[in-house]
This record gives sequence, C-alpha cells and structure tokens, in this order.
Amino acid sequence: MEWTSVGIPGDDDRTGRRVHFIPQQVASARFLAVHAGTATAAPDNPPLTDRPAAG
Repeated sequence: MEWTSVGIPGDDDRTGRRVHFIPQQVASARFLAVHAGTATAAPDNPPLTDRPAAG
C-alpha cells in the first residue's frame, strides 16, 4: 500500500491510499466442454406445493 495525496488518480475512494497488486503466479487451463441432461428431482424428495403443510 502506498500513502498518497487525497484524490489523485488511483486513490482508493479519496482516502489517500493507493494499492498495488503484484501477481506472483498465473495459472491457465484448457476447460472441458460441459454437457448436462434433463434435470429431475431425487425420488425421495417430497412433492412441491404452494400451500403450507396442514398441522
């Protein structure tokens, strides 16, 4: 972090500080294609309803 004059370009919300980020590692990857079938509810889930449960 660097203390600077308030309001200069790069100032963090007019606080008088400027933050410098220095990456130490860069990662990259080749992503695989994503495919999904039809989504279905688990067989043990209760049915969906808009009414509150009777109690």
